[in-house]
Amino acid sequence: MAPGTPSRVRIKRVRTGCWTCRRRGYRCDEAKPSCQSCTRLGLDCEGYGVRLRWVANQSPGPTQLPAVERDNGVNRGKTPVPSSHFAHLPQKPPGPSNLPMLPPGLSGNDVFLVQHFFYTISGLLASTSDRSINVYCHLMLPMALSSPLVLDAVLLLSATHLSSRYPSFQPSDSRYYRARVLSGLIDRIDTYRSGAFELTTLATIILLSIAEVFEARSPEDWIRHLGAAGRIIAAHLVHHRKHPLDKSTRMVLDIFAYHNVLAMVATGGGQPSLYVEEFYAENKWASLSGKRTAFLASVDTLLSIAARLSSLAGRCLPSSSQQPMGEADAALVDRLGAQLRCWSPPEGIEPDTRGTAEAMRQATLIVYYKLVRGTGEDASEMIVACLRDIPVRSSTVASHVWPLYMAGSVLTGATTRGGEEGREFIRDRLVAMRSERGIRSLDASHREGVVSIDMDSTIVAAIYHIIL
Repeated sequence: MAPGTPSRVRIKRVRTGCWTCRRRGYRCDEAKPSCQSCTRLGLDCEGYGVRLRWVANQSPGPTQLPAVERDNGVNRGKTPVPSSHFAHLPQKPPGPSNLPMLPPGLSGNDVFLVQHFFYTISGLLASTSDRSINVYCHLMLPMALSSPLVLDAVLLLSATHLSSRYPSFQPSDSRYYRARVLSGLIDRIDTYRSGAFELTTLATIILLSIAEVFEARSPEDWIRHLGAAGRIIAAHLVHHRKHPLDKSTRMVLDIFAYHNVLAMVATGGGQPSLYVEEFYAENKWASLSGKRTAFLASVDTLLSIAARLSSLAGRCLPSSSQQPMGEADAALVDRLGAQLRCWSPPEGIEPDTRGTAEAMRQATLIVYYKLVRGTGEDASEMIVACLRDIPVRSSTVASHVWPLYMAGSVLTGATTRGGEEGREFIRDRLVAMRSERGIRSLDASHREGVVSIDMDSTIVAAIYHIIL
């Protein structure tokens, strides 16, 4: 180095604090939600959440574990699933920079299941093709890599999906992972009983509810999972009413809010434990509000209206064996109906997203028409028209089950040409979705058959008896 040349300043990386201070080498006071260093310098504080490390064009090799169990880490031993189950399954080649660096100590089988969750499941569950805001990739998976309980739920979800698509993966394998999750959940529910709130517990219960949808095994368990999650959320929202929720919690609540509305509609609002008034009272609740590619941010107001109407349907419709609709409820139905008629998808969103959002509005109108003794046939035909031009491989198809279900409930028995064509489209679309997405609940034989309740359902009921 020439005399007088200033030496290059090296930034010493720090290992604690927010991600902004770590990257810049600043000492961080670790204040939340934003540290004082970032606030003082006018920087965007990136927070303290767990982050994945990414590698390019290489995959961590499978590792065999010793036959021991570790409760304080993600390591698992005694995995009874033979590796031969995975030998004939399609292996998706890693992309240039999108393969997560998994922690050491996972068995080869568990590594495969985690990667299946990242590559496939996350895309099936998100109604957006924008991977940069996929909550399952960027929140659920990092959470799983630091929480054994969430990891077991992720493994269950992948195993359940694989067993529905490939004969080499048996349903008994899913039962093994289910037993691991339920065993860990028992201790967490005891912790919740003492008043402690843990986001990983809530995330696990929500993933379990999604696994029930994948497997089409027990609708009762699906309702129990969501009901328990709703009780935990309602208590947490009341306790923290004066304090804003952090972004990670809000993103988990987004997943709950969407699946919970589906359950409310599917049960006709007949499960009061599903309605979380503290949550759906707000029209705009999506954590990614303002992002054009965020699907829930486009329909959160619509979902809130659907939740309120479904709750009213459970209380007021004759089939619910409840008292007739009172004046206050009738006025609320009229007000919600007016909001529904005025609502339209936001400007600037993709055509598939717009068509799906409009189909969901028409599905919500069917709930409204049931309350005001309307027919809903026009709304059903509009649903078919909105979804007909959306390809089955579109990411928005993740949100098509609800409007298809509502349209089918109205068009059953319809004798008009439009009704017959609508039923044919719904049947063909469900078959195509079942083939493309590999979710058993889309299979007509499971929808029409009798679902047996096995011992796991008894365990689930026992776990949640404290909450429900």
